[in-house]
Amino acid sequence: MSHDPHFGFVVAAYVLALAVIGGMIAAVAFEYRRLRRALAVVEALGQQQCPPDKSSPQSGDPQEACGEGLE
Repeated sequence: MSHDPHFGFVVAAYVLALAVIGGMIAAVAFEYRRLRRALAVVEALGQQQCPPDKSSPQSGDPQEACGEGLE
């Protein structure tokens, strides 16, 4: 099999494909971690700005519950 004149090209194609797929997996994993951190920051800010109390409406709309919009 190693006497085939195209063996090097086939191996190079597999190596390149594995590198591209591995890079895509790594990019998705890093983006996922970054978004999880950003979401945690947003949730923390939301909890600080709008603490739950008994006088807020229970409609489920966060804009109504805090009494102000997210403009």
